[in-house]
Amino acid sequence: MTVSTQTIEATSVCNGVTTTFSVPFQVSTNADLQVSLVDPITYANEQVLSEGVDYVVSGNLQAGVASIITLIAYPAGRNLWRRRKTARTQEQVYTPNDGFPAKSHEFVADKAIMIAQEQDRLHVDLASRALQVPTGEVAPIIPNSAARTGKFLAFDASGNPVASLGTGADAGLRNDLAGSGGGGLVAVALPFPNIVKQSLVSVLASGPVDFTFFYRAEDGVDWTPAYQRALNTGRNVFVPEGRFLRLKSATTQGQQIIGCGVTRSVFVIGSAATPFQDMAAQGVDITPSTFDDTAYGHDGIGFEFYQPNTNVRANVLRYPYAIYMAGVDRPKFGDVRISNGWNGIYADGCGGLEAGVIELGCFNTPFLMDHAYDTTTIRTLKFWPYGSGNVGSTTPLLWQVYQDGVAYSQIGRIDGTSIGLLATFQQRIKFYQSDAGGHEFGTIGELHLDGTFGRIEQDSAYLSVGSWYASTGSNTDFKILLTGGRLALGPCAMFLGPGGNGTAPLIQISGGYLSAQSGGFFEALGVAQPLLAQSGGDVVWIGGQILGLTNQTRTRAVFEQTGGRITLRSARFSDAGTGTGFAFSIATDDNHDIQENALLGWGFALPPTIAQGQYDIDRTIPAVATVAFTNNGDFAPVYTAQSTGFRISGNTISFTTTVVFNTNAFTTASGPFLIKPNIPYLPKATTAVTIQQMSNVTFGSPFSGEIQGDGTIPIRLFTSNAPVGNMGNTNILPSKNGVMFVISGTYIV
Repeated sequence: MTVSTQTIEATSVCNGVTTTFSVPFQVSTNADLQVSLVDPITYANEQVLSEGVDYVVSGNLQAGVASIITLIAYPAGRNLWRRRKTARTQEQVYTPNDGFPAKSHEFVADKAIMIAQEQDRLHVDLASRALQVPTGEVAPIIPNSAARTGKFLAFDASGNPVASLGTGADAGLRNDLAGSGGGGLVAVALPFPNIVKQSLVSVLASGPVDFTFFYRAEDGVDWTPAYQRALNTGRNVFVPEGRFLRLKSATTQGQQIIGCGVTRSVFVIGSAATPFQDMAAQGVDITPSTFDDTAYGHDGIGFEFYQPNTNVRANVLRYPYAIYMAGVDRPKFGDVRISNGWNGIYADGCGGLEAGVIELGCFNTPFLMDHAYDTTTIRTLKFWPYGSGNVGSTTPLLWQVYQDGVAYSQIGRIDGTSIGLLATFQQRIKFYQSDAGGHEFGTIGELHLDGTFGRIEQDSAYLSVGSWYASTGSNTDFKILLTGGRLALGPCAMFLGPGGNGTAPLIQISGGYLSAQSGGFFEALGVAQPLLAQSGGDVVWIGGQILGLTNQTRTRAVFEQTGGRITLRSARFSDAGTGTGFAFSIATDDNHDIQENALLGWGFALPPTIAQGQYDIDRTIPAVATVAFTNNGDFAPVYTAQSTGFRISGNTISFTTTVVFNTNAFTTASGPFLIKPNIPYLPKATTAVTIQQMSNVTFGSPFSGEIQGDGTIPIRLFTSNAPVGNMGNTNILPSKNGVMFVISGTYIV
């Protein structure tokens, strides 16, 4: 045979169908044909096939007219590579004196050509993939494996290869890039028109560092070391989208920690398999007091604490604060969410604070701020069971711990507060004065007090609330407890009590000053539940509609005062219908101002003495009039009419009393005869009254009347305009029918 072609290999694309592939070149023996599956283009991941196992040969390989037939159709994504690899052997024996073996000799010559072709192909392949030196130079020897391990190939000043760590003899680019100015050698084209290329140094210096770039293999599952390395640069730190397990605390350097959103960039604190290791630390993220006015803060970051799914408070893991700041002036936060924490944010002595949306779901102290001697502005401060109350939560039982009434947030001295929205769901907020240094004062745009224990407890602070709403479903819950300070409330969108058997006053005032002057809507009070109960302090309540009282048999007043001073004006109560009870009950005489309230049939109660206050009850109040002698003896009148109607305006009582009666055959009555209007509020001094009518009374002199300090009216008799005594049993005759007195007057209490 002859070798008429230089082809030594062929490649075909597999398609999952074809099984027959040609061999378009000559092969001495079947053993010299190598068949492999390889990746397209790169020829990587080679899988050598075996004749008889993976394929069979059909045709004449020596003549170059053969094919292989694979036993299966190989799928797409692989190539079938056929190539010749002739064995480097010479097996022909030439016997002396024999004839010339032409055929065998030709086979040997063909085999030699085939080997030469394969060598040429190998040289071309190696040359295309190898480093080469120019013609005339001798290729140097690279360092041995021990010398080059962990290093990179560089060249010295003579052009000889060296193993380099980037220092010393490396005079190439790697050394330049590793130098102090190396970053300036790399230019970056920013994707904006009309912006020139900038060095990599200037680009990186203008933005935060991605903390994940600082991760090392030895860190394992804990991302805290990488985070701390990034913080130690002093640069702002970027937290990319993801959930990053942290097992230790970290100390910031007064920079911004910036994420992609509170549910996208999340620090996961501890796990069931790998508990958090710094439970006794002050916080998970701690900022020392040495960093002042550095715009420190978190933005777009979530903290999610591992907790067991339990409804037992003692079993909740007691982590440190998620964010701990003490003496850090004017931190600036964006949006932060803390889920399933024990404690949330600690900010004592921080000299003010700026924040966006702070969302706290904690079981002990969600928020503590005190000794802030500068303005604090928070767009939204919200307390909600993040982590346990969410749909799909893996710890739903924790919600019962969240709402058990034990946890509360603490706000002490803040010199100028502005909170756009303060919303708490089933957790308490305390405003207090921790020392003699002062207390919180400021404004709240909206206040939401939602669910059982969603309330404020204030013993110090000057607060003004723009608008608010409150609701509770518990009979013993309340919404506002004021023992000190000042609280000004704007209009109330909705104040929804538990109704039914509610007993606890929803607003409780024992000290301080409450001013609620813009009305609102208040409803669903229990029959034994005051809307407001005051035992001290000073209350000004103007306006408001008290709804849902109709047909209640109330056992406690809607407004109940047992101490302190109250101004109650322009409140409107729902119609009593068939209900009974008091709209308001005032137990002690003080400088109260009770005027212009629309009682709509509800009763009221005032103290026996109302000399100090101003009262205006917008209707005539009934009383039952009676008559008597100073010594009644056997006097027993039979009444046919006995009414008193009086009105209160300021501290003045205006009244009209009508009494009509029949006398019995009495004989032992003596002393002055008295008319008793039975008004519960006594005159400050004896005051003349007008006797409008008298009937069936014996008299022969002029008469007049005066209401005495004890509330009785003796009828005075005159002769020649001089008083001669009081009307007595000589004027009121026994067995007389239709004796009548109509008396009116005005007196000051």
